Amino acid sequence: MSIKRRIILPALMISLLLSGCGGAGNAERKVEQQRDAFAAAETVSFRARCTAYPGGDEVFVCELSCSADAEQTAVVVDAPATVAGISAVARSGETVLSYDGVQLVVGSAAHTLGPIPAMPLLAETLCRGHVLRAWEEQQEETQLIAADFFCEAENTEITVWFEESAMQPMYAELRCGGATALKCEILNFTCT
Repeated sequence: MSIKRRIILPALMISLLLSGCGGAGNAERKVEQQRDAFAAAETVSFRARCTAYPGGDEVFVCELSCSADAEQTAVVVDAPATVAGISAVARSGETVLSYDGVQLVVGSAAHTLGPIPAMPLLAETLCRGHVLRAWEEQQEETQLIAADFFCEAENTEITVWFEESAMQPMYAELRCGGATALKCEILNFTCT
């Protein structure tokens, strides 16, 4: 092998490695910029079509509306009809569940990853979460940026997928102890 090849080959390998790192860094910067924009908003609102895995093969599907500001997060169950209308307001370590005029004050429910207690955690992550890593993905014809976020809730991991051009959150997955606890499609995301 000539000296020229010995020099060029390692140089090419280093540039390929650096370009791969730059792509990840670019994805992380985009997510952090969008997170900062969400944090600057007075209110973030979205609908979530959730699939919860409360235990083993058991699955619970529901649709929720969520609205969060600096003081609280309000969640309303929209479907299925059997539980529609149940709502919760989470603020500073306390959650108030309501249905048909009856209220129940409970402690923080962040340690469970059911659909209702997971929504304040997701809203907090979108607005103030620490990005651990981010990368680009292709889903059919849609370019996505995925990001893993640090979560203060013990044993909990959150991944969010953003549509790359508008950087709108599209999907989220919450895991507890390595097992998937909740997947959700994020719809009608707005910040004002």
